[in-house]
Order: sequence, then structure tokens, then C-alpha cells
Amino acid sequence: GTSAGMVGELQHRLMILGFHSHGFTDIASMRLSTMNLQPGDVAIGISHSGRTLVTIEALELSRAAGAKTICLTSYSASPITAVSDQVLTVYCDETHYPVEAASARIAQTGVLDALVAALSIQHYDTSVQRSAQIHDLMETIRKKEKHP
Repeated sequence: GTSAGMVGELQHRLMILGFHSHGFTDIASMRLSTMNLQPGDVAIGISHSGRTLVTIEALELSRAAGAKTICLTSYSASPITAVSDQVLTVYCDETHYPVEAASARIAQTGVLDALVAALSIQHYDTSVQRSAQIHDLMETIRKKEKHP
């Protein structure tokens, strides 16, 4: 659904921090990925409405596999919260924004920023080291593009 872009964004940010992360937005991959989960893993479902059945089902299967489940939704009483160990709720008053899903993505981005910042602080030394490695990697690519 409209939260698919947020899934890709979170997966990318977690990968930068050094976490093994995968973002799935199609039904088959979402279900299949839950077969690889085990206790200690975390599954995050993102659904603006909190009613996207495939996302709810993926969190149910993740929980059954022993993973901790987290959801990011706009509605605290939505069905996805029932299958989530931790609920992150962010709501934007759609009367101020003509496109509700767009305002939800803006708010969700802020929550993802805060989550990634908290993980960076919690794993500070690794985050600093990875940041330097990424900078070096990008600098190497830039130099190759400049001097073929």
C-alpha cells in the first residue's frame, strides 16, 4: 500500500547502521520471510490505516516464529496493534492536509528518523565506524566517476 516507500526507507537506514534488515512489500515475500525469523529477531509492520491484512498476517506469523513485533500506524485502535508487542502511533490531522496518506508519510518519516537516531546512539561506536566506512566508499566511487 502507501506505506511501501517507508518500508524501503527503513530497510535502507537499518542497513547503513549495520543491521541485517530486509524490507518486503509483496505478499509472497512477506509470508516467506517470516519462515526465517527466530527468537531475538524483530519484525516491523508499517500501515497507515493499520488494517492492511497482509501486513497484519506477516506480523502474526513473525510473532509465532518468536520474533518481537513492532508496528507503525496512524490509528492506535487499529487491528495491527493487536499483533504488535510495541506500537508506534503517529497521527496527522487530515483536515490540515488535503492528502491524508501524504501527511501520514511525513509523520512516519519523523518517527523513523527518531528510531534510527536512537539506534545510532545505542550503538554509537559501531555507527561512527560505519559512517566513516560509508564516507570512504562514496568518496572512492566519486573519484572513479571523476577520473575514468
